[in-house]
Amino acid sequence: MQQAIKLDPQFYLAKAQLYVVYTFGLQYGGFTAEVRQAETERLFWELLAAPDFPLKTLVMANQAENNIKLAISKILFQQAYEQAPNDPLIQNISTLRLDNYQDMILRREQILKTNPQSQVNMSNLVYLYSVTEQPEKAQPLLSRMERLFPDSSLNFVSNLYFSYAYQQDIKATLALVNDYRGEPSADYRRAKSAVNILSGNIDTALDYMAKELRQSPDYAEQFFNAFLLLLDLDKRGKLNEQQQQRYQQLAISESTKTELLTYYKLLLGDETLYEQQQQLAGVSAEEFMQRVDLNQAEPYDYAAIKKRQGDDSYALALQTSLANANSLCQQTQNKVSWFCAWLMDFTGDISLQQTQSMFKRQPMLDTDLIGIEKFILTAPAFYGMSQHPEFEQLANDFLDNTFRKWNPDLVPEKAIEQ
Repeated sequence: MQQAIKLDPQFYLAKAQLYVVYTFGLQYGGFTAEVRQAETERLFWELLAAPDFPLKTLVMANQAENNIKLAISKILFQQAYEQAPNDPLIQNISTLRLDNYQDMILRREQILKTNPQSQVNMSNLVYLYSVTEQPEKAQPLLSRMERLFPDSSLNFVSNLYFSYAYQQDIKATLALVNDYRGEPSADYRRAKSAVNILSGNIDTALDYMAKELRQSPDYAEQFFNAFLLLLDLDKRGKLNEQQQQRYQQLAISESTKTELLTYYKLLLGDETLYEQQQQLAGVSAEEFMQRVDLNQAEPYDYAAIKKRQGDDSYALALQTSLANANSLCQQTQNKVSWFCAWLMDFTGDISLQQTQSMFKRQPMLDTDLIGIEKFILTAPAFYGMSQHPEFEQLANDFLDNTFRKWNPDLVPEKAIEQ
């Protein structure tokens, strides 16, 4: 695409496609945050001069979303869909931005009727059926995908949603990882490394990560959650001497090590390193919004910590960017993920009754940052639930049924380890 643009600077379709590639980098890696932001910004301004076309509308919608202009982005995503309802990329991205789960399901079911072999719609429906507690609809789709696309990365991800996130069956998830014969993807690398650690197979995870990093140091971003789990095990003395040495020899940059340590400290409720790195001490909420990357988890964790300390100005400033997610959390009564408890507390929309209900329902686990819930006793993402008077007992019951059961070294026994 870059070569095509060099040959024809007014090849606006290629510029819009390249913009989308850079935005995918947020989830799948391949570009640094600085490159991704600079290139999407440049391409956006260049596309403003272009005549209107559906993919340009999608770019405008995404840019408005990045700038927290959510009302505008919602209109533009819908316009893009109306301009090209049969374009698979526009179909998928615009449907992901709907703020009602039932609307998402209905649209994807309709698309599947006209395109019965659409992997992306099948995969998203598996997730949506799981979130809305309709496993009886998810399972036939999984069987269908297994029959039609056995080695597809989307088939792998769909099964990850179901076996890990929904069923929380670590043995089935490990079997899924071990049996996969398709092309390795970011989702696969993320899952294979972390799921082996969660299962207690530390040496297997270290072997795999070292091998992949020798092929490409860029894979480090895809192993972020595995590095986080290893860092925690190392800090708490749960790696043996050989494992500790191998972990410390993994080929990752100093900047990645710093990023990991910063986020790890935030998960323990310590904001000082992040505050120092971002130069946030004493800044106004407006300046805070300008300095931080709202596409990352750290600003929200930092704001949650500051709110607990008595300063809710950062949390209030971030609320606008969370409106759609908060709406989805309310619709599913917290089944979507543990993230909802933090979000609803962040926006002041959670009650003690909802908190207790969340524990009883045992929401889906996070498949983007696999293992994050093991930090439930300390992480800002779970402050919303910690207001419940029985929080510690409820949290420990959850850990006993998941992470402690899978690998006793993952979580300190019945206590918060400082």
